[in-house]
Amino acid sequence: MPPASSASGTGPDHPGFRYVENCWIGLADGVRLAATLWIPDGAQDARFDAIVEVLPYRKRDHTAARDYQNHGFLAREGFVGVRVDMRGCGDSEGVFDAARTYDDIVEVIAWVRAQAWSSGSVGMMGLSWGGINAAMAAVRQPPGLEAVVACSFSADRYGVGMIWKNACMLNENFGWSTAVAGFCSRPPDPAVMGEGWRAAWLQRLEGLSPPVADYLGRQRRDDYWAEHRVADPSAIEVPLLMYAGWADSNYAQTLPALMAGASGPRRAIFGPWGHKYPHLAIPGPGRDFLGEAADWFRRWLGKPPSGTAPDEAGYCAYVMQDMPARPAFATVAGRWVEEAAWPPQGGAELALHLGTGSLSRRPGPGLTLAHRSPLVTGLAAGEVMPCFNAGVEPELPGDQREDDGRSLIFDTAPLEDDVESIGAPVLDLSFSVDRPVAFLAIRLCEVAPDGASARVNLGLHNLTRRTGEDAPTPLVPGQVYNLSLPLDFKAYRFRKGNRIRLAVSTSYWPMVWPSPQPVTLTVHTAESRLRLPLGGQAKPAQAPRPPRLGPSLARIEIEPPARERVVSHDLVAGETSVRIVESAGTYRLDDRDWTVSSRSEETHRIRDGDPLSARADIRWDWRFSRGEWTARTETVAGITCSETAFHTTLLIRAFEGGRQVFERRWDHEFARDLL
Repeated sequence: MPPASSASGTGPDHPGFRYVENCWIGLADGVRLAATLWIPDGAQDARFDAIVEVLPYRKRDHTAARDYQNHGFLAREGFVGVRVDMRGCGDSEGVFDAARTYDDIVEVIAWVRAQAWSSGSVGMMGLSWGGINAAMAAVRQPPGLEAVVACSFSADRYGVGMIWKNACMLNENFGWSTAVAGFCSRPPDPAVMGEGWRAAWLQRLEGLSPPVADYLGRQRRDDYWAEHRVADPSAIEVPLLMYAGWADSNYAQTLPALMAGASGPRRAIFGPWGHKYPHLAIPGPGRDFLGEAADWFRRWLGKPPSGTAPDEAGYCAYVMQDMPARPAFATVAGRWVEEAAWPPQGGAELALHLGTGSLSRRPGPGLTLAHRSPLVTGLAAGEVMPCFNAGVEPELPGDQREDDGRSLIFDTAPLEDDVESIGAPVLDLSFSVDRPVAFLAIRLCEVAPDGASARVNLGLHNLTRRTGEDAPTPLVPGQVYNLSLPLDFKAYRFRKGNRIRLAVSTSYWPMVWPSPQPVTLTVHTAESRLRLPLGGQAKPAQAPRPPRLGPSLARIEIEPPARERVVSHDLVAGETSVRIVESAGTYRLDDRDWTVSSRSEETHRIRDGDPLSARADIRWDWRFSRGEWTARTETVAGITCSETAFHTTLLIRAFEGGRQVFERRWDHEFARDLL
């Protein structure tokens, strides 16, 4: 048994609140969830509204510093913070079950309302998985849940996220399933759980169901994905404040859908940042997210939702401009605008017709253009979900010229005036392909006079899902199809003197798994055009307050975080590989005598002209220690394919001290369902 450390009661208090490092929330099935509390001063004489955040990411270490800042800030504003580990994660008991969590949250909210310090009014907040949990809880309408603040999240995990995008299989599908398996392999802290910690650890390891069986094993919409979708947004009646970043554009698509469908007061704020809270934004500028969240909760908790305040527009967006054609930058120029609804009243669009390498306002002669993209088209794509865990890192789309050269491109003449677009561009495309399975990657770029090409927008479409994501049908080679293919909702100002470039490709590696055979696309220009929604009439918004932070939790950095991203070409083997290494470094939390380190490495490989050579290999390592005691887990996974199936392996090992206490390997084969 490792040396003990104080894990319940109070921790490092700051003026304004009391910190309860761990307490237990008992559920009806006997499982206990671990929670941390931030209780404002004066709780013995007053009752406070509470803010609940539920995540699988280990409140005890993984998100401990961020949680302390966020909930410490809100506690000083008069809210009790309640940060809960999902079942089977962190210090909570049970076996991981993402869908079960939605009902667990209903019980958590009931527990919060029963506490002596509770007013009975509860809000929820969260980034990513935390935002998903908040949205799914709001649909269930538990008594006491009265407002939600959600960032960079999904209300439809098949349609939006890092697993699928318009039924294209993102490589993060396998990467994320491996990461989640690794997250669930980590041990609870013995100082929190006591003598039963080892049994609880082995229970979660032995009960682990590899997420790849659902993420990759279910390739069309079905009952599993229905469990993770807000099917009826009008069921969200509580006031809903949402944030998303343009650099995290897949998740940004959640906001317009819920703005259109939710029935309570709602507001959507779009900034330039990646998959982070807006007060920690990269790229900047950021916003005073914590202050804005506190204002939202003050407005709505304990009050009936009577509609959005008349002085507050429903949409607020940062219109980027002059975006660098680089994979890493700290900030981007632009302006804040706002509107009650989108598109704005009287919104217009710019129609640009396709020609021989050209985009123009007037249609030209009908042409037939054929193109087959090299499989490595997409090397400049960056990450589908840039997180910037170690600061400003090369996770953004770089200069697109290399990918543009591998794509079918259409350029405008140099712009005579700025063109501001806000909304979702649409490509009306008349085309045929020579294979029954194909997808398209559609990019909008801004091209500077020196040729530098910055990716502004992206659309991915699996063409076999053209009649529905629940019933794919093969394409008929040579048959002409006419489809309207939307790109992501985005706000951008193309500058006078630059060009707008449309680039279309049949491959986008390593972001998207390739089709089983190389695809030749034929475009018929006479019936094809790009429709660009214009936003120049949007009203200027007041500049947001600069970001504020909460109090800090003492954290000693032993080894700094680091990231590598290396693209290499083996000219003899004709193989291209992308190697990504991310280390969180090693850090120590003194108040709990706890040292943590983690490292992930993934390599994506493909050979010229051979989509069946595609493979990915991923490894995660986690280490924990207290005194002489250590624990660690290893997660090693790989994926390959044939023309008809995907083949995956997953190996998990767990160690206490130098002794291996668990090992298991899973091998799966999944038939390719028109992918």
